[in-house]
Amino acid sequence: MITHDDKSGLAKLLRKRAAAANPQSQGWKEAEAELAKLDQLLQRRTPADRHNQRAAALYVDPRSEHQWNRPAEIAQLVAHQFIQAATNDYVGERDRRINMRGGDPPLTKTLSGKKA
Repeated sequence: MITHDDKSGLAKLLRKRAAAANPQSQGWKEAEAELAKLDQLLQRRTPADRHNQRAAALYVDPRSEHQWNRPAEIAQLVAHQFIQAATNDYVGERDRRINMRGGDPPLTKTLSGKKA
């Protein structure tokens, strides 16, 4: 899940694409290409980021010589955003599996537990 503020680069890209209005225009295509590149980068980076966030929430570790990572100091909002983003990423795949119809009958039967 991508979150942004109004002054971020993402917000500027989204405004640029919205201002173009026509998907065939050069401005739209440029903004769309940049958004696709950003999306690819986030897809590659997300697993490592999530692992690091989970580890920070579970373990007390030294951050520096005089400072420690304390899981109890993680803000409730940050924890909520982490869980919400993970849920949103997986809900699409879950829905596709639950609502699978006709695409692959043997797989559908196997997943539903019916005998072939």
